[in-house]
Amino acid sequence: MAKYLGTIQDQPRRLELGQEVLKRLETYPSDKLTGRLGAEFIRIIGDIANQQLTLRQYAAAEVSYQRILKLVSQIEGIDEKECEDLKFGTYHQLGIVAEEQRQWQQAEQYYQQTLQISVKYDNHKDQALTYHQLGSVTLRKRDWAKAEQYYQQALKAFSDANERYLQAGTYHNLGMVAQEQRQWQQAEQYYQQALQIYIESNDRYKQAKTYHRLGYVAHEQRQWQQAEQYYQQALRLKIESNDRYAQAKTYPNLGYVAQEQRQWQQARSYFLQALETWVEYKDNYSRDIALGSLARLWQASSDKDLPAVVAPILGATVEETEALLREMLGEKESGEAKPGQKSLDAPE
Repeated sequence: MAKYLGTIQDQPRRLELGQEVLKRLETYPSDKLTGRLGAEFIRIIGDIANQQLTLRQYAAAEVSYQRILKLVSQIEGIDEKECEDLKFGTYHQLGIVAEEQRQWQQAEQYYQQTLQISVKYDNHKDQALTYHQLGSVTLRKRDWAKAEQYYQQALKAFSDANERYLQAGTYHNLGMVAQEQRQWQQAEQYYQQALQIYIESNDRYKQAKTYHRLGYVAHEQRQWQQAEQYYQQALRLKIESNDRYAQAKTYPNLGYVAQEQRQWQQARSYFLQALETWVEYKDNYSRDIALGSLARLWQASSDKDLPAVVAPILGATVEETEALLREMLGEKESGEAKPGQKSLDAPE
């Protein structure tokens, strides 16, 4: 039943079911939960913790994972390696819980514990995964040198483990590190290495994200034709997957490229397509970014018809829309996200 609920993504019901099963197991004598039944007991708690994490119940998830660590040392009948594997997985999840709450130091401490376990058993893949996570934490802390060091260690460990596909995510994130430092040539090189692996693996979703990043790098260097080409490749892959929300992240960037070249009608079309999607998905933050872009386009192009075109999308009158656009123009320029940088992508 729990597996079925997970398949249909009914996380609240799966969590409720797990908690009911746990209550029954807790009625067993404590000595019964130190053998193989104890392993099942831990599995149930682990599943509960994972659902809590998915549902962003971070405090509850941390309590559950810490409970697993306490129980692992009490189980009889499992060897040391199996015990350490349980600890590795639990510390890893605790690291994610800390990351989600932007508790960077705590997350790094948990990942260092997983690293100790993977080094102890000479598990190159686990070491690589941990180095990658450590890179992601330091990337979010904007500690570029340390992030690059961890990612390079991850690449070597992935190579030692013969995990070529997993190297792609690390190359992608190294591209982000270089991009954040405006090292455009280095960023492009890393993104191209990631892209090559995604093409080999036919991972079209990841290809789209990397093409988008390559577009941003070209954009920042004012290479308009190259930027448009990369953004169009990203958009094509997103359209193939029928992911309208992801498409809306690329339309504004195409709009910026068109606007820089004074292609007003093309820019307007792209910004409007993004706005329609953000309104449909009730993403007010992104909607306001699109409106800010349209307001600046309105100002730059003297497009008198633009408020009338935007009004139906917002469900407002032309007068209300024009007032809103003027309000957007009065806001500080820093309120608009840079192309492709509405937020730092979650490391992959």
